[in-house]
Amino acid sequence: LVGNQTTTTTTTSSAEVDIFSVIDLSSSMNIEKLAAEKNASKQLVNSTIVSGANNRVGIVGYNNIVRPDSVLDLTSDKNALYAKIDALNTHTHTCICCGIINATQRFLAQSPISKQKAMIVMSDGDPSNSLNFSGPPVYTCYSPNGANDAIESARQANLTLSNLTIYTIGFNITTGGTAETTMKSIASQGGGQYYEADISSISAVYQTIATQVINTVNTYTTIKSVNYIKIVFYNDTASYVTVIEDPPIEVFKSKKFNFDLTGKISNINKIEIYPVILTSSGKEILGSVLDVWIK
Repeated sequence: LVGNQTTTTTTTSSAEVDIFSVIDLSSSMNIEKLAAEKNASKQLVNSTIVSGANNRVGIVGYNNIVRPDSVLDLTSDKNALYAKIDALNTHTHTCICCGIINATQRFLAQSPISKQKAMIVMSDGDPSNSLNFSGPPVYTCYSPNGANDAIESARQANLTLSNLTIYTIGFNITTGGTAETTMKSIASQGGGQYYEADISSISAVYQTIATQVINTVNTYTTIKSVNYIKIVFYNDTASYVTVIEDPPIEVFKSKKFNFDLTGKISNINKIEIYPVILTSSGKEILGSVLDVWIK
């Protein structure tokens, strides 16, 4: 590696973010509440998919599982998003863990490692356990404690994904109850914030979160220093991440680094190098890729 990465000021032209809206479709979401949620979800789309910004939104609807007809991959197509939102229907149970894992998997498959990511998780009741829902490489929902599963899945999502923030919305839930405690803990694990909402305010809450997401991304457009370098090794089926905590600082200074990948990854066909900064709260932010090697 050649030096000067740690002292260069880097700017980006505009904030870009990928968002997955994780929506409770349990049977307690009655006709009135579901209608309010659909309007709020469309407000999120309108606030995020704007001209000049490479933002995308995806939908993950959950009940006891994540049903194939309740999901939409990341897209900037408003009409596709509106159609999916309009088609959402309710079923039974509230496997919050299932929704978080599904969104995490979709981020892994669809969102670049350096792009900012936000997950907005909405629930209107106590989390229930799942039907042995599994989702490698992240947490598997199968314990009898749905609240613990939901919180752990958020922790694992934050460990698995770079540049992720999780926001939560408690929709008409009891203050001080299990549902509120769980949703607050999920937001805490994801470095985000918890919001309360009712039928009259849920659209405004989604608008507030959208504004906060965009403003937060904008705070990262100027990078004054790099804390360390992240190296991502790929093969055809997996990836492995390691860091360099003492990259070269002086201009034209170079260092050689050796990596022991025994038992971690083999048959490497691609390597990416990213600068990493830490916010005052310790949140890790990846900058644009510094270099790429492809076999």
